[in-house]
Formats: sequence, C-alpha cells, structure tokens
Amino acid sequence: MFNGKAIYNPSGKAGEYAQWACNLYVGCSNNCDYCYCKKGVLSSAMGQPKATLKKCFHDENDAFRVFIKELEKNADAIRHDGGLFFSFSTDPCLPETIEMTMMCLMVATGMDVPCTLLTKCTGWAEDKSVMTSLLSVKDKVTVGFTLTGMDVMEQGPTVASNEQRIRTMQMLHRLGFKTFASIEPVIDTRASLDMILQSVEDCDTYKIGLLSGRKNYEWDDVNNFVKKVNSVLAYENIPVLWKKSVTDFLGFEPASTLKTKKK
Repeated sequence: MFNGKAIYNPSGKAGEYAQWACNLYVGCSNNCDYCYCKKGVLSSAMGQPKATLKKCFHDENDAFRVFIKELEKNADAIRHDGGLFFSFSTDPCLPETIEMTMMCLMVATGMDVPCTLLTKCTGWAEDKSVMTSLLSVKDKVTVGFTLTGMDVMEQGPTVASNEQRIRTMQMLHRLGFKTFASIEPVIDTRASLDMILQSVEDCDTYKIGLLSGRKNYEWDDVNNFVKKVNSVLAYENIPVLWKKSVTDFLGFEPASTLKTKKK
C-alpha cells in the first residue's frame, strides 16, 4: 500500500471506485447534507464548507511538486491498475480546486496515466481553457457525475443541479469523453432510477451505493430498484458496479448487466 501526501491507495468504500487516488484539498463548498466527509471522527478536518489545501503542503507549488514526485514513483503501477482518481476529499472541479486539478491531470496524462474526475460542478465545462486542455487528452480522461436526484439536499453555492450535471455529461460524451454516473448515495430509489433513465444514453458505466449509516431502507424497495436498473442497463449493455453497501444489504450480489450487444 502506498500512502503519500498527494497520491495513495484508497481502501474501504473509496477502494471500490479506484485503486489509486489523488487528494490535494479537504472540504467542499457543495455542502451536501449527506456528505460522508461531514460525519464521524474526521469531520472537523474533512467537512469544512470550503476547499482548502491539505495541511501537509506549504502551498500549492509545494503540493504540485509533491504530486509530480509521487506520480513519477508510481506511474507504472497506476497505469497498470486503471489510472488515477480525483478525488475523495473534495470536489476536484470546484472554482478553488479546478486549476490545480487540471495541472495535475495534464502532467499525469502526459505520462500516459489515465485520469478520472468525479464532480457535482459544471461551470468548469464552460471554461474555454479548461475544455481545450481536456479535449487534447480526452482519450485518457473519464468524467463522472454524482447523480442523486435530490437537489434539495445539495444546496451549496458551487453545486450544479442534477439536471445541469446530466446536460454536461451529455455534452462531454458527445464530444468523445468516457463518462460514468455515481448513483451514490441512493436516498430515494425512484429519484435514483429517474437519474439513470435520464442519463442512460450518454453514460458508459454506473456505480451505485446506499447511504452510509442509514438503517431504514426497505429490502423489497431496494431489491425492486436493483431489478429495474439491471433490466434497463442490460438492454443498453451498460455495466454497473453494485457497491458493497448494496450487496451486503440484499445478502447477494446482483447479476451482471452485460449481455450481447443489440443488433
């Protein structure tokens, strides 16, 4: 296991998303009610209402130097394991994080290291300089959007509506980017299914998980949700990762959605 200041091997629920990740900031101005960073023993450090550079870095120049050093040390392993994920401790596309994210992403893709972004922001996709850079490496970049369908629980000053996220996903996918949707947490199964139905034409992969710590899910409701999602995604031949929170709750692992492509 590698545990650097910028790059590390995530474990637990984060480890289901990626084997390698980059965290340069903590805190997030999206201010989602359900955010796991705002709960538990690390909430005072991780749950701040604004993204700030991790205390282990002197400044952003130092953070960038550390990132490059750790990337060079682990580039072969990261490539082998599928690439680098941004990020689990903040939104990498906030106004205050996007510049550093892009600097790191361009260095990584320049070393043939694939990169994945997961965000709830869309303003960056209207920035000509950001999009010009991303388009130049789009074959090495996957962009994901968290889609809960619960705008009422996501009211920070930087967060985009779920509808805006889906529109941006559609735009990126049609420009040739690989895309995915994180349907996590599932707060309301009907809202989550609606997000999938609205995004399915422009999403390459779905990753779906339940809300951490929630005890009042109904087994039949979750099971029926899984069946409906699998039916939709099997027809479209789109893969889904049912996270451990789902399989543990149901007591079994849902079947794969992949089948032979439609003629």
